[in-house]
Amino acid sequence: MLHTFQPGQLLLDKYRVERVLGAGGMGVVIAARHLALDELVAIKFMLGGGSQADLTRFVREARAAVRLRSQHVARVLDVAALEDGTPYMVLEHLDGSDLAHVLRERGPLPVSEAVDAILQACEAIAEAHSIGIVHRDIKPANLFLTRGADGSPCMKVLDFGIAKWNASTAKMDASQPMGSAPYMAPEQFAATNQVDPRTDVWALGATLFDLLAGKTPFHRDDVDSIQALMHAILIREPMRPRMLRADLPEALEAVLLRCLDKDQAARFPSVAKLAAALVPFGSEHASLYAKRVARVLGEADAVGPSEVERTAPVPELVVATAPLPSLVGDEIAARESVGPAPSKDRRALVVAIVVAVAVGGIFVGMRLGRGTAASPSTATEMLEVRTPPPLEQPSEIATSAPSTMSAAPVTSTAAASVADTPARVEVPPSTANQARTVPSPPRRVVPASPVGTPSSTPPPKENLYGRRR
Repeated sequence: MLHTFQPGQLLLDKYRVERVLGAGGMGVVIAARHLALDELVAIKFMLGGGSQADLTRFVREARAAVRLRSQHVARVLDVAALEDGTPYMVLEHLDGSDLAHVLRERGPLPVSEAVDAILQACEAIAEAHSIGIVHRDIKPANLFLTRGADGSPCMKVLDFGIAKWNASTAKMDASQPMGSAPYMAPEQFAATNQVDPRTDVWALGATLFDLLAGKTPFHRDDVDSIQALMHAILIREPMRPRMLRADLPEALEAVLLRCLDKDQAARFPSVAKLAAALVPFGSEHASLYAKRVARVLGEADAVGPSEVERTAPVPELVVATAPLPSLVGDEIAARESVGPAPSKDRRALVVAIVVAVAVGGIFVGMRLGRGTAASPSTATEMLEVRTPPPLEQPSEIATSAPSTMSAAPVTSTAAASVADTPARVEVPPSTANQARTVPSPPRRVVPASPVGTPSSTPPPKENLYGRRR
């Protein structure tokens, strides 16, 4: 049954129509406000005739869509039917725009952005496949770009189960297409009983083709009608993406062409395998998206590192940063081999200098000791000539009476230097003046005896060696 919706119209005594969001061959979507909750929602109506079995199946599949928990699925709030039997679904209202509108505004998207959009859609489609729902109408207009709670781009997949309502029909009626022909797989035209998850793989590939090239895979000048398009999809090969966009990687072109293989067995067997193949061309989040898809379908073990982690950018980053520990180890080794060396060399140098000074001192001391022992009287005579109060030999100093004038004790090294270099002996000026003006007996300088030494000292030679020890 056909319906027209006008702003302000009251539906089901609780929704007020605000505007029409979109319409297609299968239904219409309106924006309405829930009067009791004062919340804006989206209501989708399935229009057109159908058997009671078809209507029952639509309601059952719509209820299955409520079970989808992925953040990339538009949340379903209610499922019911109007009094005339027209089924409808109430969904969350989304702020943003679908990718068909984005394409019209911006043209072909950057590779990573387009791939990320498909990877997020794969997560929603994987959850639907896990409960037995095949979307059958994936296209840019059913991928809605909105924002998550953190402001990051979030793709929402719309229209779950809508295109499947008349699946009991053996052949597709071109006037009532089950989806959008440019993105439909050959089996949707020729053998609807063979539709399975690989049908959605075809549609995802065709949608990505459009996002990257700005044209659908079978868009040609001579394809100017629905019949010509159906013939091209069933018989002809798709265009090569790199003919429309030369900067696309060859590997990405191979992925797209595999999605569009007419033989279902030659396509990716699941959206998890498709997501794994797309990882190298996405953003840094692509690997995470692919792993989520695999977990939803229970293929995490089957995918393994050969399908997801091997091709994901994150492992490449790990490989790129793996040498860091070795670099750190090399740096530490270099510091251990270079850093401590100067300190060891300095210690060795200091030890060598100390040893050399000690050996030199011993050698000089022994030589001076020999000279003093050989001619003790010579040193005494020099002291007596140079100093007004003549200095006596140590034996006389030890036995003489104490004097009122004291001097610092003379060490063995000082005595030895005096013996060899008499010119260096200096007499305090006060002592010299006193010697000239006051005639007095010669004054003797008595050094303070070290603690524990006897009052009488041995001969100079023994005294020098004794002090040196």
